[in-house]
Amino acid sequence: MNNQTKPKTIEKVAIVVSKGSLEGVYPALIMANGARMDGIEADLFFTFFGLDAIRKDRYEKIKVATVGNPGLHMPTLLGALPGFSALATKMMQRQMEKIDIPPIPEFIELVHDSGVHLYACKASVDMFALTMEDFVPQVEDIISVGEFYEKADSAPFDIEQFRRGMEVELEHGLHDPATNVTSDDPVVTGKIALAHLNEFPDYYTRLERMEEQAKREHGAH
Repeated sequence: MNNQTKPKTIEKVAIVVSKGSLEGVYPALIMANGARMDGIEADLFFTFFGLDAIRKDRYEKIKVATVGNPGLHMPTLLGALPGFSALATKMMQRQMEKIDIPPIPEFIELVHDSGVHLYACKASVDMFALTMEDFVPQVEDIISVGEFYEKADSAPFDIEQFRRGMEVELEHGLHDPATNVTSDDPVVTGKIALAHLNEFPDYYTRLERMEEQAKREHGAH
């Protein structure tokens, strides 16, 4: 008899979107879309500046955040130059088009049609003096954090962990042909990150600590 515990089947993911930049919104949409492709139920909870992704007056104007963005690997002063954010946004949009990732408005419609549930955070909505009329029709409701947890029926994935995972797993992309397994495909990269987060919700924090410890031990020799 095999007494080993079988891995728990992932039935639902809950994703929090708190940033209103391209690199803040796309990981959540990619993750939710990937979940639905695997038959997993998905909820998206938009809070603080993440509300820009579902606001009628802003979701077509979302840009890359170039100031203080460590993922761009460039000096902060360069990112602050006039017009640089618009340039970086156009470059990212072109890259997305090449790999068939749709613009945010189309992507939101796509994930909604696939069965993803979209919610706005009540506290943030009240803070910015918004109403349901300000949001795209795909938004189902304005709910509190507690109500979102009840709907999620499980601990939500930390979108910051997922974003960190996307950056880490891109190490297996085109930047090094010898180890390329994803070809920088965001869906494949996202699934790899999701697989690790299914093991440990703080997987990439653990990984970072392990690497820092290894560097300290290596430096001690």
